[in-house]
Amino acid sequence: MNNFYQPNNEKELVEVLKLKDENTILLAGATDVMVEMKQKRIFDKDFIDLTKISEFNFIEEFDDNVQIGSITKIQDIADNDIIKDNFHSLATATRHVGSKQIRNRATIGGNVANASQSADTLPVLFSLNALCEVINSNGIKKTLKVDDLIIGRGKTNLEKDEAITKIIIPKTSKYNYFSKLGSRKEVTISKINCGSLFILKDFQIEKSHIYIGAIGIKAINAIELEQYFNGKDIRQIEDEQVRKIGFDIVEKAIPNRESKYYKRQAIYGILSDILEELRHDNGI
Repeated sequence: MNNFYQPNNEKELVEVLKLKDENTILLAGATDVMVEMKQKRIFDKDFIDLTKISEFNFIEEFDDNVQIGSITKIQDIADNDIIKDNFHSLATATRHVGSKQIRNRATIGGNVANASQSADTLPVLFSLNALCEVINSNGIKKTLKVDDLIIGRGKTNLEKDEAITKIIIPKTSKYNYFSKLGSRKEVTISKINCGSLFILKDFQIEKSHIYIGAIGIKAINAIELEQYFNGKDIRQIEDEQVRKIGFDIVEKAIPNRESKYYKRQAIYGILSDILEELRHDNGI
């Protein structure tokens, strides 16, 4: 390690970002970065630690959205009543991130920027149409969809002098859900997961957003499922048709991977969990 920078506020961060180059790593919890550095024996990087910027540690509710500072801990999100009341999917997903020790250190901004293909928060944020505010070394801020920020496994559209400041989630519908399958019940990396949102009028689905994680380089938009759900009365959803569509989505996404055989079956399990919650919340 050559240099370690620890800005205390946004103004100091802007100045430090001027020094950032391809050998500089942003830290916002470091639960994944430090493991990777140890495994790959990387010792020649500079670091910018964001965790002292208290301005980026908050959860605030507004009339039409909820905003979460980028260094807000995953455990704080899981425990927060604003999140529980508005985003059941995000509350559930954050409860499933690693162990409690990891959740008490990992941050939402770090989880997004790390862009893991099996991250539990990303399919949820995609399905919620979440936005990401980013600041650069000139103090200029821009906002883009989290889905557009992530471009692949461990890859984002962040420029070298940019850092995430907050996540903005529209309050679109209370009917949002998350389900996953891992190798065990706790402290598990997702083998497959799903973030979903349904906009309902009475019992009819007016619009749905479905994203499946861990079957590609980033969570994929399950357009075929959305097309099936949109306009359909939830009392008329055919489980066998959902199973078939899910099977085909996995087959199309990972046709040459051995994991497709169990993921083709597993996807129906997580979709069944989501539909069970949707039906329950509508008294069915």
